[in-house]
Amino acid sequence: MDPLSITFDSEENNYTFYYDESNNVRTLSLETDKYNVDNDDNQKASMNFILAGIAHKSDVNDINVSTLIEKLALQDNVKEIKFKHIAKGNFEQVLKSQKLTVFLEWLLESSCYVHYFNLNMEYWSFIDLIDDVFFYAVNKKPNSFNHTIDARHYLDYYKDALYRLVRLDKATFISLVKKYNYPKIRKGFESKLIREINKIIKENIRYNNILKTGIDEQTQREFRDLSGLLSICSDIDKLETTYDLDEDLLLSGFHSFYHNRGVSFKYSSHKFDMESIIEEKFEILKKAGDHNLINLNYSFVNSEESRLIQISDVVSGLFNKYFTYVNFELLENIKDKRKQLNDRQLLNLNLLREIVDKSDLECSQFLFYVMSLSESEKHNILLFEKEKI
Repeated sequence: MDPLSITFDSEENNYTFYYDESNNVRTLSLETDKYNVDNDDNQKASMNFILAGIAHKSDVNDINVSTLIEKLALQDNVKEIKFKHIAKGNFEQVLKSQKLTVFLEWLLESSCYVHYFNLNMEYWSFIDLIDDVFFYAVNKKPNSFNHTIDARHYLDYYKDALYRLVRLDKATFISLVKKYNYPKIRKGFESKLIREINKIIKENIRYNNILKTGIDEQTQREFRDLSGLLSICSDIDKLETTYDLDEDLLLSGFHSFYHNRGVSFKYSSHKFDMESIIEEKFEILKKAGDHNLINLNYSFVNSEESRLIQISDVVSGLFNKYFTYVNFELLENIKDKRKQLNDRQLLNLNLLREIVDKSDLECSQFLFYVMSLSESEKHNILLFEKEKI
């Protein structure tokens, strides 16, 4: 089945979506031993692209934004509501905001739902390697590497292992793949790339290096298992999922994510914040005969003219802070810091969870992310473990 033929709404049950984005870096590419977005040695660049906002049933027309504006009591010179007017700082600091409480309570009581698409760009950039080696191993050793049952679980497991390696030894890993023109890998060098990645893994699970890095037992276990997989594939001669991409270019243009979110709800109306590059790309696709897009009810709206787009800016900014926190913080740190949250922080975290639950109950596809298994675990612990307030 064509994935673009799948839709999560219907003629009888559809929505109006409002969108804003956070951290659209335009392009993500490889430099000598880092990414093009790593401009500040003293600060980690967020690797999360967020396309998010609010949605409501198409027949709803009684959303009272003026009540929210009145309760927020913003300064008179604020003509357009943005996330920076609600909260600032990292996610822990954001949770301390009284204005965030007002915003989340209004959102929970309203007829609106939240929706988000979160993409961990770093994770996304390298997981194709696992798809290639996994199925090569299955075909090469069907008896000893029989992972076809529950293949999705095993794929996610090995992808998590590779992502842990990238995070642990980023400069070494990027230098290596760049040497082979990743993602447009030099033909004839596929097996050498896989063997050299395996060499990095083995170096990191040597006893002396474990003492230096302090990697936990789960990471050690995943590294050993991934090393076993790559050993099976030491003679691989094709890495087909990467051939059509340009050298050094990991991501370019985010229009495909806008497109996918839109056509997944083809009976609904979609109002995007003004993005001229995305709008121009959509026009090109329509002229090329993209019928999914031709038949989609969408528009690009100036946020100054739409309070609901402005509210989507707040939602997008909030989830950007949230998923960046999930990405960077260690699991044990999240567990410890969660126990130390004050009453305001716990209140806002619980309100956020209630809004997510409300939206998920309406339609689980409102909430979509592409990130590693380890991040998913942190996400579940941070947001869904209930604390008394």
